[in-house]
Amino acid sequence: MLGPAGERYQIINGEIVVDSRSLQVDRHARAAQEAGELEEHEENDFTHHTTTATYLRRKTKPQQWTDEETDKFFWALSAFGTDFDTISRMFPGKSRKHVKLKFNREERASPARISDALVGRKKVGMDMDEYKRATGKEYQTAEAIYAEQKEAEDKFEAEQRAIAEAKAEEERLRKEALFGNPNAAEAEGQGGARKKKGRGRKKMQEATW
Repeated sequence: MLGPAGERYQIINGEIVVDSRSLQVDRHARAAQEAGELEEHEENDFTHHTTTATYLRRKTKPQQWTDEETDKFFWALSAFGTDFDTISRMFPGKSRKHVKLKFNREERASPARISDALVGRKKVGMDMDEYKRATGKEYQTAEAIYAEQKEAEDKFEAEQRAIAEAKAEEERLRKEALFGNPNAAEAEGQGGARKKKGRGRKKMQEATW
């Protein structure tokens, strides 16, 4: 007698008991049976409906690396060393953490290749043009950066001079309002002295006549 799950039952001494042999699973037989139940479908361009979701499903995850990306990773490692932040910009969708984990995996799986990339015979120079193509971004030259920095410094110094001159003028006006204009007072005093001398000469001339 078979149960719903395929187990066998026996009647022993008037009681229904499970046959323990029926509980043993033949995995190979079950796999063959399940394989036999599969249906084969033939797909072609006319019967298979392709949408954008089809390609989205095939997109690799950030933590997954293709063979091409791995080769590119080792090239970047040779050029930039363990600057994982710079290397990550060459792989859209991957962060510094993804690059660091990739380095750790390759260090365990391919230590010789890691060593060659960092200090070995395959050391390559940094090619900014190739790096710009890989990152899809434009980078300024050192000369342009220094020129911008110098321009910013000159502008800052000019602003500081203007502020200092404005403060000095403000202080001068404040003192002039508080104590008067000493230059004007001095000029006025000199003018009065000249007038007195002129009157003295006139009186002397009148006395002579």
